[in-house]
Order: sequence, then structure tokens, then C-alpha cells
Amino acid sequence: MNYTQFGRRVFAIGNNPNAAYLAGINVNWNKIKFFMTSGIMTGIAVIMLVSRLGASQASTGSGMELQAIGAVIIGGAPINGGKGNLLGTFSGVLLTGVIFNALNLLKVSPYLQQISFGLLIIMSIAISSMRLRGSK
Repeated sequence: MNYTQFGRRVFAIGNNPNAAYLAGINVNWNKIKFFMTSGIMTGIAVIMLVSRLGASQASTGSGMELQAIGAVIIGGAPINGGKGNLLGTFSGVLLTGVIFNALNLLKVSPYLQQISFGLLIIMSIAISSMRLRGSK
């Protein structure tokens, strides 16, 4: 993200849209491009999910918001705002996937899977806040 024009614009508009506008970036057009990219990625993810499940319903994928946000938090993004990084997010997504697959292979109840994932998110937040307090 730091080495491409697209990534630098994402950071610039996300940090301060007014400064990005004053720097000559077309903020509205780039926001449209960001949302289009997000929609395309979501579509690809839905195609992969439906192909994995073999069927689709209107409620397919509901409840996955916690997994998505939790994976980013586990990857090290601060919960109270700030900057995360792509490598941390990728590692959080990978760790989340490994944990859920391992729990499925061990035939752990879906309810216990959600509880364990919630505890993992709480531990990540606690570690992040301890690290933040230690740096001050």
C-alpha cells in the first residue's frame, strides 16, 4: 500500500480528506474507486463462500462481520483507532482461518467456537492496550 499511487491515496484520504484535496487528489472520485474495489473484493469473497458451501440463501454470511473485524484486531490494528498494516491484517486473517478450521476438525460446537474467538479478540485487545500503555 505504501508503494503504489492507489495505496498512498487511500492513506491520504483516510487520514485527512481536506489535506488530500488541497494536495490535488480528487477525493470524491477516489472514494468511488475505493468503494468499487471493496465491492469487487466482497463479490469475489461471496463467490468463494458459496462455492465452498454449495448453496446460497439470503442469510448466507450473516454473522461474519465479527470474524472480519476480529481478524483485523487480532492482526494488531488498534481498537481505538489508528493505523494497522497489511501484513498484520493478513496474519490475523490467516490465524483466524487456521483456528476455525482446527476447531471444526476437532468437532467443537459452533457456540464454543464463537466463545473462543471472542476470548481471543479480548486477549488481543488487552495485549494491544498493555503495549500502548508501555510505550507512553
